[in-house]
Amino acid sequence: MATVLTASLSSNRSGNGDISVAIMTSFSGKGVCSFQLPGGTLGDLQKVLCDPRGPMFWYYPWSRLLFYTEDEPLRPLDMNLQLDAFDSLVIKRGDMEACLERYPHVGKFLDAVRRNKFDPRSAKFDAMWTARSAPTVPADEAEAMVHEVLSGWPIHADSELHFVRIFGELTALGETWNMLHLGLLQNYEGLRRFKHLASNHWLEVARVAATSVITEAPPILLLKRGISGCVLGCGVIGDAFPDNFDAELTQCGYLDVS
Repeated sequence: MATVLTASLSSNRSGNGDISVAIMTSFSGKGVCSFQLPGGTLGDLQKVLCDPRGPMFWYYPWSRLLFYTEDEPLRPLDMNLQLDAFDSLVIKRGDMEACLERYPHVGKFLDAVRRNKFDPRSAKFDAMWTARSAPTVPADEAEAMVHEVLSGWPIHADSELHFVRIFGELTALGETWNMLHLGLLQNYEGLRRFKHLASNHWLEVARVAATSVITEAPPILLLKRGISGCVLGCGVIGDAFPDNFDAELTQCGYLDVS
């Protein structure tokens, strides 16, 4: 369950305009930190709470927050609103950051795709790459790459979240299948670029699904799972391989996509 915090705000009795802030966990009521602010906006409060040297960062190292009222817990407040307008606030971690925390491999995959680490024809090819062993990509860098992937597309308010979820689910399942292990693929003529092509294809599927109203679905490569949940193979929805799959792969005879 996502952590939810509550902020109690009160004007300082000295009358100097300062606001006393007490942060606690919503469900247990356990105190997290308390401090004073010289007035300001919700945006100013976010800066203090997300400051690596601030009073809350040691407990909750979050980089983006969403503020709500108890009466409207699903409607984020404008960061320009003044703090003295509120007696209490509900605080949640920024949706995008929380989503990337749920799918930590998304940043790793986007970085690898961008650097051509899956392509054996590339000088940066890394046959030992796995999502588990790849270095962690900070949330702000992963978010910047998501912005880059969707740049120029007709996005809506939830496009970035949808992209991360779709790409995250596809690639997470792919990592469980031996036939998408880079080292193993290099032993099979015709399959050496399979992970490179599949990852780029899934990136495109996630991008289209997150930004567009699909009137005619293009061919989509999906993985098949057995009764136990293990990946057994792959299949194509449509009458042909995805457009980015080259002839070497589609004609190698190793893939059963029926």
